[in-house]
Amino acid sequence: MPNDVERRRSQRIPFSLPVYALSLHPYSTFIERCELVEISSHGCQLLAPRPLPRLTRVRLNRRTRVAITVAQVMRSTPVESMAVKMWRVGLELETPGNVWGITQPPPDWVTPS
Repeated sequence: MPNDVERRRSQRIPFSLPVYALSLHPYSTFIERCELVEISSHGCQLLAPRPLPRLTRVRLNRRTRVAITVAQVMRSTPVESMAVKMWRVGLELETPGNVWGITQPPPDWVTPS
């Protein structure tokens, strides 16, 4: 996976937080309860109960009305090792940054002035 590491623009860190993914697409509406498992300043990975449509814009909320950020679905892959079928979903943030509120983020999360 050296190519994946080279492609990353910011370090990923493990992070657990229940969130809701709300579709911002006018013809493909959904609200899914998910779990964040990794975050970076450019995106995140979450576990979802089903695949989310590629390139769909979603809003991530802590609860149904507390928005965290807007992101775009990049990929959904099944998690084979789990007894209950889950999907690992990769999202790219619309606006990169420390939207997660990490007090001491990795050095590559800081955007140059």
